[in-house]
Amino acid sequence: MPKRKSSKNHNRTTRQKKGSQLWRRELREFSGFIWSHLTSDTRSTTQRILFILMPVLLCSFALFFWGAMDTIVHNQDVIAINPRDAFFPLLVAFFVATTLCTSVLIILRGALLDSIVSVILSLAVAGWIQIMFLNRNIGLIDGDELYFTTWQIISNIAIWVIVLVIVFATRWFFKNKWTKSVIYISALLFLMQFIAFVSVIPSILDSERRLFNTGHFLSMEYEFMMSNNENTLVFVLDAMSVDRLNTALNAFPNLRETFQDFTSFENSATYYDGTFPSMGLILTNQHFDFSRPTREYLEELWTHPETLDFYDALNEAGYRFHLFTTTRDISLDISQIEGIADNLVYGEMGEIITSALVREMINLSAFRHAPFILKSRLVPYDGSFYTVVREFRGYSFSVMNDILLYQRLITNGLWAQDDCNIFLVNHMRGSHTGGGAGANMDEFANHRPEGTEQYQQTAGALWIVGEFINQMKQLGIYDNSNILIMADHGAALWPDSAFLIKRAGERHEYMQTSQAPISHTDLWPTLVDIMGLDNLDFGRSVFDIPEDEERERTLMSWIWYENFENTHHTYNAIASLTFTEHVLDVAPHIVQGRRRQGSGFAERFPHIQLHPIYDSFYGGGWTR
Repeated sequence: MPKRKSSKNHNRTTRQKKGSQLWRRELREFSGFIWSHLTSDTRSTTQRILFILMPVLLCSFALFFWGAMDTIVHNQDVIAINPRDAFFPLLVAFFVATTLCTSVLIILRGALLDSIVSVILSLAVAGWIQIMFLNRNIGLIDGDELYFTTWQIISNIAIWVIVLVIVFATRWFFKNKWTKSVIYISALLFLMQFIAFVSVIPSILDSERRLFNTGHFLSMEYEFMMSNNENTLVFVLDAMSVDRLNTALNAFPNLRETFQDFTSFENSATYYDGTFPSMGLILTNQHFDFSRPTREYLEELWTHPETLDFYDALNEAGYRFHLFTTTRDISLDISQIEGIADNLVYGEMGEIITSALVREMINLSAFRHAPFILKSRLVPYDGSFYTVVREFRGYSFSVMNDILLYQRLITNGLWAQDDCNIFLVNHMRGSHTGGGAGANMDEFANHRPEGTEQYQQTAGALWIVGEFINQMKQLGIYDNSNILIMADHGAALWPDSAFLIKRAGERHEYMQTSQAPISHTDLWPTLVDIMGLDNLDFGRSVFDIPEDEERERTLMSWIWYENFENTHHTYNAIASLTFTEHVLDVAPHIVQGRRRQGSGFAERFPHIQLHPIYDSFYGGGWTR
């Protein structure tokens, strides 16, 4: 009996082995059949090369060359790069991408090749449609998070899917004509973009600006220079609203100890909700007339008598003025402030780092071509373009990169001298989220590639200001220093804008708060007050405004409004909101981003005045 059982087991094992072998053989035969079907190809080598090359050429030209060059040529007021510096590196990137992709695809045959080429053609066509028709009205890419409604995202995805379906359906139903169709469609779209490129060649050849070579610039040499006598430091933390400040303070109580000698004005309002023209107001006390050309405003910004009187008074009081900010928001040409900012110098600035230039421009091109759902992952920040420059002579393109500022502060440290007083304005990235240089900063000013929350970004900027304070205490100059921490604006379309101040000699056991209804228009009177410039009078200091005063304030917000003439599909209007409430009680007066959504806009918001504008600093209707 045991032997018979062993024999049965043996037979069962033998049958299992034979079955397994049969199954494997059938699988191999089936796989071979599928592979043969996918790779069988009756086209000639010439046909296959053209079939592959034309869509690859179209896609590579759009993404790696023309998409980037078009952006540079038409946005030189924002991306201050000579087109000729980018031409040959991007041309090389285009040829390399085309060659590599074609070399890989030429190995493939049949249906497998058809499917991959169909995807490439679909992406090229959908990307072209995205740029030509679907990207309109998304506004300036300024570091704020992009906002798209659910309907916008869904409808945008639907268009991409429809393009993909049409391409594959054409391949399925018109197999005999498919190869020629791919070649002709790709050639037509390529020719259209090539003609557009040819049309801008004169602009490329005529561009002689070498902005990152020699010229006037704000030198970083005296970035950490302080005075043993008197200091007035103004830290402008971009986009730090009162709400964002309080969130950071509540999340990290140690910051309240750092700023225990300060008074936080929790009812502080910005006048403009964008860096332009807020920085101009902060630095010159001049308002922007939206009915006039932007160019005229920037040309005249530093020439007003009261502006010159203020800086003359600073000079007479023994102050050196050191300014650190991006210059595009405050001037046509930074040489305009010669004789005002003492760290303005002329000389060599830097040279282009080709690899960084190619990387940033291709990323921007990909952003333009991408559907809405992917744009937030590709959105650039204007500070990204400062990484394409190798620095010379103490000039730094890393302004607005708080992470690098902190590293320099720790490495170099503050130093004090006896020859002059110091008036410092340092414009920091602050609460600004988004991608690019200085993004993803944690509460200790460290970079976190995995990303951080906005309250951490805000806390990190405050941590840096706290390090300034710690080093000033070590130097023994803290008590003879006025320190202001403010924002150029808060959240888009909201009036609250953080404002903290410590006067020289001021000490408290804990941070003070005030509900006085102050505004950016009160900054210069406050500076005159705390710096003792008695011969000037610009109005009331923030310390002279009672908390219970019912005061009318104004917020000017950039928007796009369909009933006004469009300015190149960007902001074409200003919404002027006048209010007397506490800034944290003012409901957002325009919903769903800076775009007008729905009907009856003006009727639903009677307290808002809408004004058309002459042109838009943020990308529409003017050139620098």
